[in-house]
Amino acid sequence: MSDQLVALADDLSGAAEAAVLLAGVHPDGRVARSASVVLGGTPSSVGNVPSSLRKPPAGDDEVVVMDLDTRDRPGTTAAGDLGSVGFCKVDSLFRGDPGALVDRLIEHGRTPIVTTAVPALGRTLIHGRILVHGAPLTDSGLLTLEPTMTGDVLGQLGRERTKTVPLETVRGPRQALIAALDLRSSSDSDDEQRVVLVDAENDHDLDAVVSAAQALPTPVLVGAGGLAAAVGRRATAGTPLPHDAPSAHQPGPSLVVVGTASASATAQLRVLADAGVPVLPIPRAVLLDALVDHEVRDIDHPALLAVRAARNAGTVAITLEDREVPTPHLSRRLAAGLGVVASTLAGSCNLVLTGGETARRTLDHLGVDRLRLERVLDHGCVLGVTATGRGVVTRPGSFGAPDNLLLAVRALGDAVPGAAAPNPRKAALA
Repeated sequence: MSDQLVALADDLSGAAEAAVLLAGVHPDGRVARSASVVLGGTPSSVGNVPSSLRKPPAGDDEVVVMDLDTRDRPGTTAAGDLGSVGFCKVDSLFRGDPGALVDRLIEHGRTPIVTTAVPALGRTLIHGRILVHGAPLTDSGLLTLEPTMTGDVLGQLGRERTKTVPLETVRGPRQALIAALDLRSSSDSDDEQRVVLVDAENDHDLDAVVSAAQALPTPVLVGAGGLAAAVGRRATAGTPLPHDAPSAHQPGPSLVVVGTASASATAQLRVLADAGVPVLPIPRAVLLDALVDHEVRDIDHPALLAVRAARNAGTVAITLEDREVPTPHLSRRLAAGLGVVASTLAGSCNLVLTGGETARRTLDHLGVDRLRLERVLDHGCVLGVTATGRGVVTRPGSFGAPDNLLLAVRALGDAVPGAAAPNPRKAALA
């Protein structure tokens, strides 16, 4: 399609979030425009990164987001023609290496317009720095697992090459904001400036940025869920609610895979177990061996036999053994190994995948290269369908209410007791 919006994201859960927000989400959770995620590259081990955007994604979806799978791989980003890219999804706390993606856009003659604000999560950008509920990121309590983050987006982008646009300009006349975003026409712009960083506090600010940016010839917006949602609002304003067609996935039991040790995931697993879903841990040795071999070596391991038996009876959840014991030096490897194990155990089940690394490895090893997205189930939960009709819910590791996993399982068609029917709620996603 000539008006297809092609976007990039640095991990799978972020790609799914960006896709539905860019497509527009109605209050009941349904996606307003057709949207899909393409898993770029091929199945890979840690250190062998799929990173090339070889050509614009095929298909007739109105929004297509490429998962570059680069969040935890600093300095690695898209290669190839970036001329068709209209949006780049980055983490709202600027984790990973967004600067590398910005570099590639500049090399292709694009002017990145960046803002990280997600008002629904209390995350704003003021004077080029991230604030969380009005406090500096360093005082937010969000740095437990990644203490190197500073919240200094301007510093990460490079002060010499970045033009900043303050709130008063964002909230001023539209033509003045358009001029501020357009480095070619900005008389006070230094010749070395190649990036525009825009302050924003609320959705009205983000709407103004999107409106002004889209008045430029070839804008490329770089931001988190707040900016993606603003793009979606503008694109779908006044469009009718889509027909309530049945989901394309086959309803039935799910394999729930939790590759994160976050406290919120622990609470969600507890709710799932209280509803009668077996929650079975996989030993670390099995996960690490699977990662090395790219297959499960000990298929008759007692833990795996237990999962197969539970799966044959209905929905089952798997997670890391001793997940409460912190092992930051192994976290990525264990999450990736869990993805290999999950692909072996999945059978014909639908999937609920928590954590971007685990989700990507699971789908890689199942040979899934595209997800057609249908709806937002709850904060952090996006329901998609593979080409073969398998339902897949992707969700970040630290998002969601305690009943989040249970709602996902029920939405995929398993009548697990202990929870009301899913109540989709539109939410800005980071």
